[in-house]
Amino acid sequence: MSGVKRVLVVDDEARVVDALGRSLRSERRYWSVTTATSGAQAVDLLEAEPFDAILSDMLMPGMDGVELLGWARERRPEALRIVLSGHTGPELALRTLPVAHQFRAKPCNGAELKSTIARGLMFHDLVDDPVLRRAVGHVAALPSPSRTTDRLPALLDDAATPVDTIASALVEDVAATAKLLQIVNSSFFGLPVAGQAGVSTAVRYLGVECLRAIFLEGGLLLPPAGAAADGAALATLARHSLLVATVARELTSDRSMADAAFAAGLVHAIGRLVLAAELPDDFVSVPEDGDEPPEVRGATVNQLGASLLAMWGLPQPIVEAVARNHMAPLIAGSGDGPVVEITDAVYLADVLVRSFDRDQNLPTSFQDELVTFGLTERLPALEALMVRTAARMQDDHGLRRVS
Repeated sequence: MSGVKRVLVVDDEARVVDALGRSLRSERRYWSVTTATSGAQAVDLLEAEPFDAILSDMLMPGMDGVELLGWARERRPEALRIVLSGHTGPELALRTLPVAHQFRAKPCNGAELKSTIARGLMFHDLVDDPVLRRAVGHVAALPSPSRTTDRLPALLDDAATPVDTIASALVEDVAATAKLLQIVNSSFFGLPVAGQAGVSTAVRYLGVECLRAIFLEGGLLLPPAGAAADGAALATLARHSLLVATVARELTSDRSMADAAFAAGLVHAIGRLVLAAELPDDFVSVPEDGDEPPEVRGATVNQLGASLLAMWGLPQPIVEAVARNHMAPLIAGSGDGPVVEITDAVYLADVLVRSFDRDQNLPTSFQDELVTFGLTERLPALEALMVRTAARMQDDHGLRRVS
């Protein structure tokens, strides 16, 4: 992280806030710590000067943690907002989701808490423009294409809908996937699978009632609006992302990381959705992906996406894959040959899908990378996989390739 960060810790119990303050101050080379024992005191501090991170208890007299973080989301949106609470449960989690980036249960391990703050702020440094920082921090939900907003309510309202069908509908949508990954990689609902990246696993543990509360009653299923009102750009992004995810899952060398590679591929272009949700004029002006990542206000869409996912607490390999997309792979391996890490798999899959969609030959430099990774012989099978996946999406949703 660049510079010393400012962290605000809020808890109505003096002994708790003192203990947290002492623990965090042990890393004073990275951050300074200010404490408050009420929501109102915290607001006074935040009105006086900005903070990089806010850690707040939930159940406090007067202004509680949800009200405080809701205030901060509107007035200091660039700050990382983390809930620390000894209470968990669906009702509390649903109140917290729109205003907090992450949820951590108390008592919280000091080393884990420091790591949470450090990782949450690490990629935020990639975005210098204050307008972009506020946009990233303000995001509570991202817009979904019409096919999701039209289909998902009916699936969730039908008690006979199999959970696997709901999981399939959600996993095909970038915005819904990102929100589920935020939930499953934090402790919002106290899931036993916290820290895992599988969307299908999250769907099974949350259950239909909870999913309905999150996406329908909680207002976290956003339809296309503003600059993306026709939904065409979001549908194109969803199609491309699902193809990249499908290929990345096949490419990663470590099969135990296949789900994480799929998730990284699905959210690799999520920075565009940040613009669609918060800065629609910039969303319209940003060009289509090419060999270089599109830029807006001095940052790439990759940096925007990585910053959001880091604040949401997603695993570092996924965040790095988003940040490094469009960058040449860092070749690593052993005597058995180069290893295709998650970052490599997403990069390779993105180039393959773009060439497939545009009926273009692969760049010579990229063909050399395929040779280095020993993937040349797999090209026919990978292209067949893209053809099958694209055909299924066209049959299911009418989504066609980019012309």
